[in-house]
Amino acid sequence: MCNRTSLRNIMFVISRLWSRPLTLENRTCINCGEIYQEELVHVICECPSTSELRSQFLETISDKLLPEQRQSLLLQDSVSQTLKLLGAPIEPILDWGTEVTFIRTSFQFIVQCLRQYFM
Repeated sequence: MCNRTSLRNIMFVISRLWSRPLTLENRTCINCGEIYQEELVHVICECPSTSELRSQFLETISDKLLPEQRQSLLLQDSVSQTLKLLGAPIEPILDWGTEVTFIRTSFQFIVQCLRQYFM
C-alpha cells in the first residue's frame, strides 16, 4: 500500500510533469528515429523502445480497473492517455482506493519509461 509520504512524493513528481512547459516543435526520437512533438507523450505512449513496459503496465492494471474503465483508457489518443496516467479522471470515475493504486502504478510505469528512454 502507499503511505502518505510516498503518495505526497508521487504527487509532487506528477505535478512537476503536469506543469512543465509544453513544446510543440518537431523532434526526432533518440531511440526509434520517429518524429514527435511532445516528448513525454512519445516516451510513455508511442515509442517502440518502451512498448514492453506499456504491455507490462496494461497487464498490471487490468485487474485493478473495471473493464469499462480499462476500455475507456485504451480508446484515448496518446495525449489523453498520458494525461490519464498523470492523474486526469478516467471514466467511469475510479473509487479512492483504486485511484490511489492506479496513480501509484502509473507513476512507477512513467519512471520506468523515462529511465529506459534516457539511459
